[in-house]
Amino acid sequence: MKTISKQQLQNVKRVLIVIDMVNGFVKEGVLASSNIEHIIPNIIRTIEFCKERGDQLIFIRDCHSKGCSECKPYGLYEEHCLNGTKECELIDELQPYVTDDTLVIDKNNTNFMFAPMMIPYLEMMPNLEEVIGCGCLSEICVANGLISLKQWCNEMNRQVEVVTSEDLMETYVAPGRDVTYWNQFAKQMMELNGVKVYGKRKEWR
Repeated sequence: MKTISKQQLQNVKRVLIVIDMVNGFVKEGVLASSNIEHIIPNIIRTIEFCKERGDQLIFIRDCHSKGCSECKPYGLYEEHCLNGTKECELIDELQPYVTDDTLVIDKNNTNFMFAPMMIPYLEMMPNLEEVIGCGCLSEICVANGLISLKQWCNEMNRQVEVVTSEDLMETYVAPGRDVTYWNQFAKQMMELNGVKVYGKRKEWR
């Protein structure tokens, strides 16, 4: 995958951001949940739709350094998605969509807007009009990133619509955990902060 130039990005109007669809959340590892797998076909259909109309594709990968402050004993989470391991790689179903025109951004926290290259890439897209977000975990990495993206656009007075849909995001299953509640929590938080959350992806096609 080659580095995309500023010239290539300056005419981008629409972006699809696929958030944390990595092995460590979907396939294997202490934080993986098979509950997330059901959104994979919807994400693939969305990628194909967006590529067909010429949108820019961005993959976000959770990719932590050893001893990172997000993980125990310093942070909330068990050690996961360590840099250089299979856990921080995109799931096999999405690997074919990583091409020379694709951006892959690694993050060391739950909010992709703080990844070192995220804002510089957005600044190279002065004509950006719409961002579609999808992936996992709905109430953590998806909500954190999309809300921050919308607020950054507001701060910079950029008229960018940020959207997602209920069938393009999912969270993890754990004993005693109400997945429906947390997905609805994510939806409400995003809507309160200016992110449009549709019921199904077909509604914005």
